[in-house]
Amino acid sequence: MHLAHSGSVDERAAANLIRKNTKDDEWIDVRGDKRRYLITALDGIDDGDLLENVARFVRKRYTRGYLSEGQTMANDRASKVGSAARLNRILCGPPGTGKTYDSISMAVEVIDGRRVKRERKELTDHFNDLKSRGRVEFVTFHQNYAYEDFIEGIRPVLGKAERELHYELRDGIFKQIAERARKEPGNPYVLIIDEINRGNIAKIFGELITLIEPSKRTKEGAVEAAEATLPYSGEPFSVPANLYLIGTMNTADRSIALLDVALRRRFNFVERMPNPKHEGIAEDIGGVNGRELLQAINARIVEKLDRERQIGHTFLIGVQTLDELKRVFQNQIIPLLQEYFYDDYEKMRAVLNDNAFITSTRREGAERPVFDVLPPDDALWLDAKEYHKICGSNSGATDRE
Repeated sequence: MHLAHSGSVDERAAANLIRKNTKDDEWIDVRGDKRRYLITALDGIDDGDLLENVARFVRKRYTRGYLSEGQTMANDRASKVGSAARLNRILCGPPGTGKTYDSISMAVEVIDGRRVKRERKELTDHFNDLKSRGRVEFVTFHQNYAYEDFIEGIRPVLGKAERELHYELRDGIFKQIAERARKEPGNPYVLIIDEINRGNIAKIFGELITLIEPSKRTKEGAVEAAEATLPYSGEPFSVPANLYLIGTMNTADRSIALLDVALRRRFNFVERMPNPKHEGIAEDIGGVNGRELLQAINARIVEKLDRERQIGHTFLIGVQTLDELKRVFQNQIIPLLQEYFYDDYEKMRAVLNDNAFITSTRREGAERPVFDVLPPDDALWLDAKEYHKICGSNSGATDRE
């Protein structure tokens, strides 16, 4: 079977996903994803119909946010549907999977209109330059963040001369960048919202829930463009079509379940999962394979909890020595496991495959052992054999509940 490379970019991208396996079987491989789909022709359907059905399935399932980012960018530029989805995106995944960094990279790509591979410092410098020019804004949501911070609100101001308190109407960060974008409709602007699920979405966005919808954005020739009257200033307000929203979401945070359904519908979710094969993870950290280590830990976390609370690859990027690995485990991985398992040290020990990092002692007459974390100055933290145990067989962890 072969998908012709004629037609839209979406069709060409769909064609690239299908790879011949044997004479009678067809596999769909999803780039950047471990999932594979086997396509088997049913009796009574000819090759032409089968080809059309496969292409339709691949386009619908994968070319709208499941392809590699480079393919997604190309698809977005090629179609209105892709462009609409690209206006509002949320990068979601476990902690330490590079969501914030990827949001910065994505913002630069949107403004530059192309994908350019840059070193980390070069990318950061370019991003900061775009911020200084007002093309990009970055904000982090939290529990106390409000509509008045995001859109507009009345704020107290202490006068310098009279030292008297008075109040003034101030524009929030979203209103400010929206006004700048409206004045330059030919140039893209980007607002990054880090930890978007940690804020009270309904309270922060207010009437913007409707206005950020791609079909409701204002642009030349827009039929369904909408605007609302702001409650404080009484001004009409709309969201321009050249303002892009990129959010990040930690799926290990249980507040994700409270994410507003209306917001879910208006954003395209792009998953970022741990990548144990990341080039930044060393295969020899004092005799320990960092990639195998991360893969083994996450396999047990998925088994004991779920896939959303794995350990991200950024925890091990750049780690070169056992001393550095020790600090990562003591200061980041062990505390994260304590949070995940609510200090259930027996399950934490199972995730670490019964190595020495979680200790157990049984007092005389006690019904069960007492668990604790190995003292930070213990030499076993620098023993490669203890990390090898984590990489070992899962058999010691799977039978324990």
